[in-house]
Amino acid sequence: MKRLGALATNLATLVVASAIAIYLAELATRYLAPQLVYRFPQGLFISDEPMGYRLAKRFSGKSRTAEFTVTIATNADGFRESREYGRKPDKTVRIVALGDSFTMGVGVEQEETIAKVLEKLLSGDPTTNFEVINAGVPGYSTWQAVEYLERISSLVDPDVVILNFFVGNDVRENYVDLRLKAMDGYLVFGPPPEGWLPNELRSYLARNSHLYNLLWPLQRKLRDPRAAEWAAMERQEYLAAFLTDSAEMAEVWAPTERALERFKELSRELGFKPAMVVIPDVPQVLPARWQEYVEVAELEADSVRPDGPNLNLVRLGRVFDIPVLDLLPTILEDPNPQSLYFPLDQHWTVEGTEKMAGVVQDFLLSDVLTATKDSNQMANSDGS
Repeated sequence: MKRLGALATNLATLVVASAIAIYLAELATRYLAPQLVYRFPQGLFISDEPMGYRLAKRFSGKSRTAEFTVTIATNADGFRESREYGRKPDKTVRIVALGDSFTMGVGVEQEETIAKVLEKLLSGDPTTNFEVINAGVPGYSTWQAVEYLERISSLVDPDVVILNFFVGNDVRENYVDLRLKAMDGYLVFGPPPEGWLPNELRSYLARNSHLYNLLWPLQRKLRDPRAAEWAAMERQEYLAAFLTDSAEMAEVWAPTERALERFKELSRELGFKPAMVVIPDVPQVLPARWQEYVEVAELEADSVRPDGPNLNLVRLGRVFDIPVLDLLPTILEDPNPQSLYFPLDQHWTVEGTEKMAGVVQDFLLSDVLTATKDSNQMANSDGS
């Protein structure tokens, strides 16, 4: 009995010591080597058709990572907005911003999103009231954004719709239809990959533990002899949008072209002015990161080019008569472009959204809004 008692005591001591060690390792990782963990509060996403999911209505919660803590709140229509939108007031130009997490504004507060900063900048015009509605939904492909626009158009009655196109994944998601889904209020790809721990525990750790996210790729390399091959394939999939070969490009880009064509068709059907803003990804901005991606993908340097998607989107804008603003040149001209993105999260910082909103304002005033303002003023004059 004494032996059993001693064994139980030793086992309990081992368990407690292990728990303390893991806890201290978690704290050390958060302080010394913070990782990219799940960024959205539970309950923000709900299942919905045909988009697959959307933002929950009248939601409020905190988005917390090692780099920021911000509030995400939605209105009665499920937009990340602090006010409700009904019938459009007279002498008002209403702009709707479509897109993914860059549009919704990951890492910044409600009034620091590009939509709200843009609205504030445009408010300097004494003759016209501007409303910029943030209709961004994290993870949406171009197709989902266009489908979403069809659904909300009667609610918002837009004069201008800005389709924000993120180079980092929109082309690929349009091509392979990698739709996320809402599960228990979280946004997920599906069940976690196979591992030693139960699925529920691994899902929890993947969302919350910096230590788990640090060790996961390391153990994958140790356990999986094809880890390097899988890494190369992942980078190849990412770089498919950057290919210079015309035949491969045509196949990868075909769904994106159809989505933009549908966007243009909707502008004629619903009577709004379309515009597109091209948002660059970090590897396009940092040469060292780009070189790393190409090397891991085991591709020839001349088979891809970092500005290839942007040039193609500008070309497609001409094809479909959609004004296009490419933000890559502006970011590359910045003396410290890395400061515009969070190092881990890789969405825009407050500085990034403020700078990009200013560029978008200039683009709208010069290429998009003049005719829209004139037509609205004429309509208001005729109706008075």
